[in-house]
Amino acid sequence: MTKEILIIGGGRIGQALSSALKNKPVVFDKDPEKTNTKKALSELTQEAKIIFLAVPGIAYEELIKEIKPYLQKESLIIAVSKGITKNYHFVWQELNKLPQNYGILAGPIMAEDIIKNKPTVGIIGFKNNKAFSQIKTLFKQNFRLINYPHSPKDLSVAGTLKNVYALFLGIIDGLNLGENAKAYFLLKSLREMRILAKHFKANLLAINGLDGI
Repeated sequence: MTKEILIIGGGRIGQALSSALKNKPVVFDKDPEKTNTKKALSELTQEAKIIFLAVPGIAYEELIKEIKPYLQKESLIIAVSKGITKNYHFVWQELNKLPQNYGILAGPIMAEDIIKNKPTVGIIGFKNNKAFSQIKTLFKQNFRLINYPHSPKDLSVAGTLKNVYALFLGIIDGLNLGENAKAYFLLKSLREMRILAKHFKANLLAINGLDGI
């Protein structure tokens, strides 16, 4: 187990990420049944060079405030959560408060697929994209990363919006309304996502790519 890689959040996606890495990382969670360490979060944060944040968006503000004093200057922070924070911010807005380099890991990444070792492709973008060459080598062969060359803000906005419309597509399936209804709603969803992306000044390439569609 390498102490240089820390996953904060031992839920389904945190455990899946742990299984996708070549070297077993430290996994910290407030639930003792989901953690593989007895160290305090402050100590783990001081030791780690790469930190994956696998907690719900609503927990980001408090978590970042908690770990900020202990982060190394060269620490790399990677968010795997999509959604809105407690104060109605996007995840990237909370990460942007840190002086450290950070990234957003996005795309249709399903914990169950990763755990079952099925081929998975994700997209990742950093504040400083030089970090991509370092991160892509950490994962096993079945987990492939595509580099997003623009702002991680774009991935954060696209991933958050995509999840909302994906819920409605699931409702169409649940109500058995048929493929025509789903196709029509999908087109309307993509149009609305592009309008909202412009409002938030996010690059439309993210909406039209792996993270949005």
